[in-house]
Amino acid sequence: MVALNNELEALVEQVKLWPAETRITLARRVLETLDTTSGIASPSRKGPPAKQVVGLWSLGGDAPTDEECEQILGEERMRKHSP
Repeated sequence: MVALNNELEALVEQVKLWPAETRITLARRVLETLDTTSGIASPSRKGPPAKQVVGLWSLGGDAPTDEECEQILGEERMRKHSP
């Protein structure tokens, strides 16, 4: 086990000399080798694209102005407190 740790440390020292993009590629490739049955989520599983997520929150129009917000709040207060 000690020999493996020493090898790992030597490898890390060597990799530190690589450009950042190459190190990131290596990290991704190493993570892709993990078995998905091990309970660790596969890095290849991706969620929806950011644009799609932002689109879910979009109401399809411009945001209301401060005045419109005040009007909406006033109407809701009246509705809530009306008999």
